[in-house]
Amino acid sequence: MTFTTKLATGVGNALEHRFSRRSLLGRAAVVGAAVTVGGLDFVLRPTPAYAAVCGPGASCGDGWTAMCCTINAGVNQCPPGSFAGGWWKADGASLCGGQARYYIDCQGECTHCGCNGSPFCTDTCWNCERRCASGTCDERRVCWNVFRYGQCNQQVGCSGPVLCRMISCVPPWKFESCTTDAATDDNTTDHTAPCLSPWSPLQSSYASIGGAGSVLGAEVGAEYAVAGGTAQHTTAGRLYRSSAGADRWVLNAVLTTYVAHGEVDALGLPTTNTTKTADGHYAYNDFAENFSIYVGPSGSWLLGGPIRTLWVQLGRENAAVGYPSGPDAAVGAGNWQVFVHGVIASSTAGTLEILAPVAAGWLNAGAANVGYPTAAAAVNGGVTTQTCTAGLLCASSATGSHAVYGDIYAAWQADGGVSGSYGLPTADVAVNGGGGTYQTFQEGRIDAAPSRSHPQRHVVPPRR
Repeated sequence: MTFTTKLATGVGNALEHRFSRRSLLGRAAVVGAAVTVGGLDFVLRPTPAYAAVCGPGASCGDGWTAMCCTINAGVNQCPPGSFAGGWWKADGASLCGGQARYYIDCQGECTHCGCNGSPFCTDTCWNCERRCASGTCDERRVCWNVFRYGQCNQQVGCSGPVLCRMISCVPPWKFESCTTDAATDDNTTDHTAPCLSPWSPLQSSYASIGGAGSVLGAEVGAEYAVAGGTAQHTTAGRLYRSSAGADRWVLNAVLTTYVAHGEVDALGLPTTNTTKTADGHYAYNDFAENFSIYVGPSGSWLLGGPIRTLWVQLGRENAAVGYPSGPDAAVGAGNWQVFVHGVIASSTAGTLEILAPVAAGWLNAGAANVGYPTAAAAVNGGVTTQTCTAGLLCASSATGSHAVYGDIYAAWQADGGVSGSYGLPTADVAVNGGGGTYQTFQEGRIDAAPSRSHPQRHVVPPRR
């Protein structure tokens, strides 16, 4: 028996009568070893109640290891350069709603040398420095206690000290490479830190979906209040709970846009979880104040108001316009948004789709010129038209998609429009050398003076 194993067995036997972690702590063959490199400093003992948010045993001298969230920017998981080495539990923990609370030891790694047959490397090999945590009342030890239960990541046979403790209300074998061999120490039941959330309905929901092993990942910081409810940051998004008791999550892909647009205060609480569309191309969330965010190949886009209302009524991504592909834009007394296969525009004239092929002409002309649609598009003899507040959209396979508006539109309409002698527009409205505008048609051109309309017909030779 090596010196390390003898020491581990001795410490295990001594502590077996003081703690209930006997199934592992009293067996060096399962535990591995318990030794502090550079002096015997393996301290695991109950301490008096500590009247602070960090719970009992929160000072460095009490001998316990600090919470990972205290030293890992609020993230309740093993920091980089460490791995889950083992776990124990405390039964009947109020911080887990009266159920078992789990403590995962995150072991430091040996980066400068190996263990030479021992379970632990010497302190000259550690990738961390022994210290006391600081910044909160959780001043417990960091990279100090050299001990390992050994139920997790058993393929790693050489490690440094316990760097910090990850806390979970979900069994660690559900999200880490751990066995179910149990160790228990109820003396740690009330250990906590400001970066850990007390038990609440939202925390219960988080645990029920898998905690750190869920789609949300590990918690980051403590639960906090938002308008109409509470929220919890996580590594993969945020979990929200409304005052009515609805729990919904927003994953990072959608969360970035949600936060950029004012989050809860502007869009309201989420009313759905982040969900993949049926075709798998987009992820989305709906929000309480008539908003949705869609993220996919065309970008990340916010939909709201009458445009979103119509789009939802038309079947969302199954609508003829398809997915959103641009931001909401406001011009004059209305606003509009581009989609993969068209536009939805909203004004006092109504909220309507502008579909291909006339959508290209509308976008080229702009709402400021041709106005907003007043009716749905009509198709007659291969020609698609759609009326707008200041003009008409026209499209055909022979002439393309163009808008006719302003004084040119008035003159063209007076001549019969689509059925008149000019025929269909073959180009967009353009500016002539005198500052006026003109537009070519199948059978001629109409010019408009810059200040006052004097439309003139310019006859072109007949097509042969």
